[in-house]
Amino acid sequence: MGISNDFLIACVIRLFNKHESMIWFNKLYDVLGATISSRNTLSHNIDKLFDLGIITGDWTKSENGNWIRSFKTSSEAERLIDRIIETYDVIVNFDTQPESVQFQRDA
Repeated sequence: MGISNDFLIACVIRLFNKHESMIWFNKLYDVLGATISSRNTLSHNIDKLFDLGIITGDWTKSENGNWIRSFKTSSEAERLIDRIIETYDVIVNFDTQPESVQFQRDA
């Protein structure tokens, strides 16, 4: 049994939060573009994570002055997502631009 796209997205958001970096839709798609088939799929996955209470979002201004919705892991889901990160060895490489993600599809 492998990690779902929903939980992979939640893991990436959590890792960005731990790194104290903002993550928003376009940046998330840049990081996961090779894994997620389309922006539409990513949007549906994000909606599901909001509906389940796994992530939250705040509207903030980006460095260039545009309004973006920055994603965060809800406090109730942090332990669950941390456990999934550990189980599937999800890693975000913050040294590359755009950042890249590595994980084991099956654990």
